[in-house]
Amino acid sequence: MAALQGEGISGAQLAGRAVVFQTSSEATTGPVRFRLNGSGSLKILVADLAPGRWRVLRDGAVVESAREVSSEAGVLWLEGPPGSYELRR
Repeated sequence: MAALQGEGISGAQLAGRAVVFQTSSEATTGPVRFRLNGSGSLKILVADLAPGRWRVLRDGAVVESAREVSSEAGVLWLEGPPGSYELRR
């Protein structure tokens, strides 16, 4: 298991999966930045996001331009290779 740390986030990566949480009790409006290591495709859950459309970048390139986060869920599910991720509203 690898711990994930960053500005305003905490999480873990284990066995092809990663989960990222906000360190505050508020849903964030972003941006959210984290780095995943390893190889192969990863299943990624980013929690505590404000509702709305989020853009997903990996290694500086847009991989998804408008992922919707609902107010009920507040989470975003992704799948992708290791790299540096950034989520922006």
